[in-house]
Amino acid sequence: MTYFRQRPDVDPKRIGIVGISCGATVAGMVASRNKVAALVLISGFYDFKEMVQKWQTAKWKLPPGIKKELEHNIAMDGGIENSTALRSLLPHISHLTMPILMIAGGQDRIIDVGQSETLHRLLDGQGTPNIFILDGTANHHIPLKDWRKPEKDFLDARLSDSFRSPKH
Repeated sequence: MTYFRQRPDVDPKRIGIVGISCGATVAGMVASRNKVAALVLISGFYDFKEMVQKWQTAKWKLPPGIKKELEHNIAMDGGIENSTALRSLLPHISHLTMPILMIAGGQDRIIDVGQSETLHRLLDGQGTPNIFILDGTANHHIPLKDWRKPEKDFLDARLSDSFRSPKH
C-alpha cells in the first residue's frame, strides 16, 4: 500500500481493493490492516476451517494438486486451527469499516455462498456499510459481464476523482 500511497497520480484517500476467490480473502486482509476507501470481494472465502470442512465432505473431489497444496499448507501452519487464524478474514472484520461490495455465485460448489452471507450479516451487525449481491445462477467463476457493472458502479461512487494527472 505504501507504493500506491506515494505515487503522484494516486489520491491516497481514494484507494479501493478488489479480490476474487482466494484473492478476496487477501484483499480483505490487506483492507483490514490499511485505510482504504472501498473493498470489493468476489467469490471469496472468509472462514478457512469451514471451507476446508465442506471440501472434505463434498460429493465432488478437489483436484489432486489443490488437495495436496492445501494439506501441505495446513501441515506447515501447524494444523487447521493455525491455518484458520492465518487464512480467515472473519477474525479481522472489526477493522473493516470501509464500504464493501460482495458478490457470490448461488451455484458455487468451491466456496459455499454461506461464507458471503455470514460475512454480510456480521458486517451489518457492526454497522459496516456493505452490499451483498447473490448471482443465483453463477458458479464460482462468475462471468465478468455479471459482476463488472456492479463493481464499476460501486467503485465509481466511492472513488470518484481517485486518480489525478501526474505532476510534471
